[in-house]
Amino acid sequence: MSISAILPLKALDRSKQRLAARLDAGERQALMARLFTHVARVCAATPGIDRVCAVVGDATGAGLARSAGIEWVAEPTPDLDRALRLAERAAQLLPKSAEAQDTLGWVYY
Repeated sequence: MSISAILPLKALDRSKQRLAARLDAGERQALMARLFTHVARVCAATPGIDRVCAVVGDATGAGLARSAGIEWVAEPTPDLDRALRLAERAAQLLPKSAEAQDTLGWVYY
């Protein structure tokens, strides 16, 4: 069995907005970049995880994924409603897929 880690990363200028009262936009973007890079590197170094891929919302995210040495795909039009529909459909079609269930969990998160 092959295990994949799929890491969602929305456009950094939209990341961590709930922290706006404490951190300015640049600080929130830097925080998200550090968090993503750490998680990507840990996943890539984890025995048993065969593939790590990021779904990124902008060119900065693609650069972070490349720098972390992981694959990436672009989500050119971040749309949470669409993401939810697609994730729910994937979970229906692949009910035993850990990746589909994990993706659905991230959309709900």
